[in-house]
Amino acid sequence: MKNIKKALSLFWKLWMYFSTAVVTFLCSLFLAYTVFLWVISDFSPDFLSIDSCLDAGGRWDYEARACEYAADP
Repeated sequence: MKNIKKALSLFWKLWMYFSTAVVTFLCSLFLAYTVFLWVISDFSPDFLSIDSCLDAGGRWDYEARACEYAADP
């Protein structure tokens, strides 16, 4: 019984080490992706709004910080 407890204890320590490493890696990856998007958008806080506007076929007004759509005839 002592051998099983030692094996389970070792398994649990290894599991916690690897799961912590994976979570740390994924958080670092998310942070790097966020910084990358921020840098390529010239540090614009409206990057995602601008992207959504352009994808929907609109035109972004930088002064008003709003999306403009062409009027349908």
